[in-house]
This record gives sequence, structure tokens and C-alpha cells, in this order.
Amino acid sequence: MTDKNNTQKEEIKEHVVLVHGLYMHGNGTKVLSHWLRKAGFTTSEFSYSTVKADLDTNAEKLHQHMESLDAPTVHAVGHSLGGVLLQHMYKTHKYSKPGRVVALGSPFLGSQVARTLRKNPIASAMLGKSMANLMESGKREWSTEHELGIIAGTVSVGLGTILPKMLESPNDGTVAVSETKLPGHKEHITVPVSHTALIFSPKTSDKVISFLKQGTFA
Repeated sequence: MTDKNNTQKEEIKEHVVLVHGLYMHGNGTKVLSHWLRKAGFTTSEFSYSTVKADLDTNAEKLHQHMESLDAPTVHAVGHSLGGVLLQHMYKTHKYSKPGRVVALGSPFLGSQVARTLRKNPIASAMLGKSMANLMESGKREWSTEHELGIIAGTVSVGLGTILPKMLESPNDGTVAVSETKLPGHKEHITVPVSHTALIFSPKTSDKVISFLKQGTFA
């Protein structure tokens, strides 16, 4: 009887899909995945081609991954481009399972850094197809019933420091806080970390866990 009860408890755990950012791999989200598992969630790290594949292709693969999950509730956390991909997936595919979404430093409204780099043909090619889709798309908004929480960093380490005129303040060194404010979100907060640190910081993980469990960062 005990084994049966334990199996039932395991089956009803809520699942979190973690989606990495530009030039990264699913392994880059394992630290955050660790904290989520300690909080009682099951997790999976979704990997995709950030350069060679466009947003439509990646959204289709992400949708297939999320549809394959047995958990009754499926949340998602996206870092940087990963958050943009999640927004695109929920917009272009019907996903009916309940769950909340958290975006970490995602340039939903476009990226001044990317716009500047795209003026150079070599740098533009390095940004890849998914970033090109983001820059060429029109107005974005969150239009699904799944609640969205957004966390933006305010420690400018990266291009924001090297080329301060490229990126308005406050920013996380790669993305300006103003670029993360997607219309339709439920809550938006800032944390004193850099862009990369958003997926490693205990401060961020605490806020992510709070939103996924309660629908608020408070």
C-alpha cells in the first residue's frame, strides 16, 4: 500500500520545462532545474538550435516536447531567447494543460544590442535565424490564459558596460529592463543580477518557485 501511495504522489507532481537562451544548451539550465526539483517539481531541459533554426521550427519542437509530458500541470521557464520562444509557442500552438510561465531577461520588445550587431554582416549571421525572427516581427503580446511572470536583471555586466550607449539603463548587460516588459504579463520584477546570472542566482530561483506555486513573486 505504501509503494502504491508513493507512486501516486510521484504521478501528480507538477512539471517545469526549462528553455535556454542564445548559444546555450539545455545543460545550462541544470542549476535552476536542481532548485526546482528541491522545491518539489519534476523538470526537463529542452534543447534547441538557437542559430540554425527559426522560431517556427523551434516552437513546433517545443510544443511536441510539452505535449509528450504526462504531468497534469506543466509550467515553463525561459531564459533570454528561451522566453521569446515560449511566447511564440503559446501564440502559434494550442496548449491546454494548466501551468504558469516565467521569463528571465527575455527581450520580448526587441534588442538594441541585436539591432546594433545586425549592422555587421558577420555578427548578424552569428545571431542566427531565431533572433532574426524576433527583430523582424511586429508587436508582441502575451495572449494566452497561462499566467506570465517576468524577471529582469539590473547588474550591467557585458555589452552594456563595454558600449553603454548601446543599451539604456537599467539593464542586465545584455537586455534593457524596458525590453522585457511584454504587454499582457501578470507580474514584472527586477533582481540585482546580470543577464547570465539570472539562471544561476538563488535570488532568481526563489522568485521563480514562488510564481510557479502561487502565481506571484511576492
